Amino acid sequence: MNIQPWNPDVIKHRCSLHERAKRGGNLTPAMSISPRRLLLATVAVLAYAGLLVGVWATRPLHDSIPVGMDYSPTLASPPEPARLLSVDVTCNTLFSSSPSGDEPLPELTAQPEGFPALAFQREPCELVHRNARVLFVVNVLAVVATLTVIGLVARRLRRRSGDDVSALPVTA
Repeated sequence: MNIQPWNPDVIKHRCSLHERAKRGGNLTPAMSISPRRLLLATVAVLAYAGLLVGVWATRPLHDSIPVGMDYSPTLASPPEPARLLSVDVTCNTLFSSSPSGDEPLPELTAQPEGFPALAFQREPCELVHRNARVLFVVNVLAVVATLTVIGLVARRLRRRSGDDVSALPVTA
């Protein structure tokens, strides 16, 4: 859409923006954010929150725990180098009271004589569970902050539209 600068509507719009700027007001038109857009934004934020709880937070968490160097391949024929080994563990969901599930931890392979035995280097599921709870709190705070901003904008729009109606001259 190409608008010529001599179009009277464009000149009137530019003058009203200039008047608003002189009064220290907002340079955007008063109704640039419609109630429909606010409703769509609210629905999108609530859908995100629902997906966050329904899909991510209710699923079991997984942890990969380092257990040490596996020296058993060095005894194979032909010998292979030792490799760093980690074990995958399924943990409880984010809302469970205990981080680790009821399942026993997987058994670790025995090491050849003279080499250190494999052992879990940290408590299984503790770190993953704590980090998931922190991320959940951050997401909930972001959703609450976004809904608060949407509510404040809606309240301001309602006030502004009420002011515009009261400023109109009454004709009888």
